[in-house]
Amino acid sequence: NPPEPSLSHTTASSTLRAIYKELLELQSDLSAASEQLFRAHISEAFFKAEVCLTKAINLHRRARNRLEHTEFQLACCQVKHQLLPRGEWLHWIRAALVGIITVAGVVLVLVRDPERRSKLQGVAKRWQRL
Repeated sequence: NPPEPSLSHTTASSTLRAIYKELLELQSDLSAASEQLFRAHISEAFFKAEVCLTKAINLHRRARNRLEHTEFQLACCQVKHQLLPRGEWLHWIRAALVGIITVAGVVLVLVRDPERRSKLQGVAKRWQRL
């Protein structure tokens, strides 16, 4: 069972979600401004761009303050990373699979080509004589 997130972790996640939501809203406003510019409504585009600039400046200030506050809250926490152990046998299995696939490919090429098949039968007869 995964551990329950701490209160500070939950607060940090909600802070990031709120900043992300505000960024999406700013993106939408910028899209509306660019649409007005594309339609040659210069005065409306200029007004919307000015509003976007003000929103962006305020968002930058708020986001910086929120992130600094959240970073301070998370300073007490420790992050534990867990890695899945890899066995030494993984390299051998990978090499064996590559070998099997290569041999299967060679056999398929030899068996499907009639000229090579006849040469292969000649080689097989020579091996039987030995």
